[in-house]
Amino acid sequence: MIKTGETYSIIIFNDTIFNTDSSNFSANSNRVLEPLTGLLKFYETVSIRISGFSDNSSTVRRGIALSGRQAERLGDYLAEQGLDARMIYAVGYGPALPVASNATPEGRAKNRRMVIKFRYIVIPVERYDY
Repeated sequence: MIKTGETYSIIIFNDTIFNTDSSNFSANSNRVLEPLTGLLKFYETVSIRISGFSDNSSTVRRGIALSGRQAERLGDYLAEQGLDARMIYAVGYGPALPVASNATPEGRAKNRRMVIKFRYIVIPVERYDY
């Protein structure tokens, strides 16, 4: 087996890029989205998986729907910025797989997140003997 690249994960808290309870980007979202786009463009990315998560403040169905719309919106944005849409997969999981307790506002904020996993290829540099 030949290792041709690496897989990395980036976590973005929804409150930093989306308006509350919405899939619309917030006014300050570019402070996060532009560096993210630059990073993904820097690598020869072969796949991007965006997993959206919510807290448990609403029904499971509503959480899945909202986190799915947010993940799709982020994927659409990345495609609009020139990343290959065929390589982007977005899915919402709602309140599944919490990373913190939903008993506190801080915990719920941590559970509202996007996990962006991307895989890139390493392009070998030709070696010349001089």
